[in-house]
Amino acid sequence: NRLQPLLTALKILVVAVAIALAWFRRKQPAIGFLGTVALSWICFAIFTPGFIPYYLVWIAPFVLLYSATWYAILTAASSIYLFAYYNMMSHGMPWNACDASVRPAWNDWGTIPWFVLVMIAICALTRCWPLHTQNVEGALGRSADPQLA
Repeated sequence: NRLQPLLTALKILVVAVAIALAWFRRKQPAIGFLGTVALSWICFAIFTPGFIPYYLVWIAPFVLLYSATWYAILTAASSIYLFAYYNMMSHGMPWNACDASVRPAWNDWGTIPWFVLVMIAICALTRCWPLHTQNVEGALGRSADPQLA
């Protein structure tokens, strides 16, 4: 019960960021819509209170359409995490049975793809700021090129 306010705040944050992404990226071309969905999924995966392997599958096609480079990095990070996850859950090779009583030591490995998702979000944010600055300077009548000024 003590964590309920935090969980509610995280849910509200995810919904608010998804709405903000939709608003700020509303003038994107058609393929940009899928990039917006990818960024929304990334936000969900970063701020979700729990992390399960299925999230990596749900995010994958949208990240691929957003950036092939980030998709390759996320796939490598996810592969490391999933190998550790399945190896711990089945007590080593072969992976033919899962033991539900295994303590969640595999959660530590989940920080690898989570860190990659955080890096994608940071790069998406830093890529946006110069565009906003150029738009503001253009609106104020300042030129980015000193020779034109």
